[in-house]
Amino acid sequence: MAKKRKVLSKKLKRDLTLYICVVAYFAMIYAISHVYIKFNAILLLFQSFDPEAGGVKYIWADPIFHNFQRFWREFFLDDNKTLRQSLWRGPLSYIIGFAVGFVPGIVGPYYIHKKMPGGRFFKMMFFLPGILGAAVLVIMYTNTVEVFVPALVRSLTGKEIEGLFANPKTVFITLMARNIWLGAGAGGLLYIGTMNTIPGSLSEAMQLDGANNVHEIIYLAFPTIYPIMSIGLWMGIPGILVGVLPVYEFFGPGAGPGLYTLGYYLAIRTLLGENYDYPYVSTMNFIICVVSLPMIFAVRYLLERFGPSTD
Repeated sequence: MAKKRKVLSKKLKRDLTLYICVVAYFAMIYAISHVYIKFNAILLLFQSFDPEAGGVKYIWADPIFHNFQRFWREFFLDDNKTLRQSLWRGPLSYIIGFAVGFVPGIVGPYYIHKKMPGGRFFKMMFFLPGILGAAVLVIMYTNTVEVFVPALVRSLTGKEIEGLFANPKTVFITLMARNIWLGAGAGGLLYIGTMNTIPGSLSEAMQLDGANNVHEIIYLAFPTIYPIMSIGLWMGIPGILVGVLPVYEFFGPGAGPGLYTLGYYLAIRTLLGENYDYPYVSTMNFIICVVSLPMIFAVRYLLERFGPSTD
């Protein structure tokens, strides 16, 4: 009996040691990536870079709200319109993407859910962005819009056109099309899985009552996926402000002013900026968070208050 207790005691100590190590590891990651970095970012709001310190050193800004004043001046008072125009490209790209992709984003998963002809092909297209790496997608999409599309137009009409990225009139909508495709893939897989939870007897009962596929989409499929869709909508509010166009993926730091979004501007200032840029970039991110929070809660309340019910 004593020997058995000794074995159990050793096993308990070993399991407890493993548990403590795992908890300590994740606690350290959380402390560094969330507590320390967020705290440091808040301090940067009121600091500026000291070029005379001989190294990377930040001092308290004078005046203390210097970074906030700089943001107001650059975005609303200066003659440079690039930054002001970048503010509306984010919401515009989101609204266009949502308007274009809303109906196909529901009908496509429903089509696959019902196992209609060609459903496996469309399901593969949903999986494709997740299977291929980001670099492969960029190369494939660039070759498609720059080489394949002009060649197709030439073979069908005999007209010579520029690549869709080379033409300033089509570059914005081409980036939007890429976003819609990737967004449909990620959301479509979630919607398919959710629709698969619908009992077959419920669908059969609707059909016996004279319902067609359109009725099933409106009164059965849409209410079922609505909770997931609503989460995506209110969680995407920060993305509306910064803009989710993949400008940096395709153009790197050399994109023209006509493609600037707030997110692209922040990426350039963070990746290519000097040390003196970091307090200003941190201030811009803080302002985005402050503006986003009430919008998130308001949109979440409206979606939950007025959304369809599965009851």
